Amino acid sequence: MLENINDALIECVKAIGGSKLVGPRLWPEKDVDGAQRYLLDCLNPDRPNHKLSPEHVVLILRIAREKGCHIGIHFLCETLAYSEPHPIEPNTDRSVGDQGS
Repeated sequence: MLENINDALIECVKAIGGSKLVGPRLWPEKDVDGAQRYLLDCLNPDRPNHKLSPEHVVLILRIAREKGCHIGIHFLCETLAYSEPHPIEPNTDRSVGDQGS
């Protein structure tokens, strides 16, 4: 049972391939080891001065979804009392900014 959002994000990072793969995706300006260490610090509750930005959380959830891992979004939905979502295939015919006009 997951106790908090960090637990869910840790499971997502594991599913993606580990902190050494995810860290550089979040902070491409850092070297691999530095990005990995920073990600581990952000996911460590004993390091309260290190936090992921909302954009980083969304990116982790997005990459996890691409790998078939839905733990993060399911944790959020359960915590916020939403029904469990079901993934859909992205519409490749529309650009991100297209609002259907």
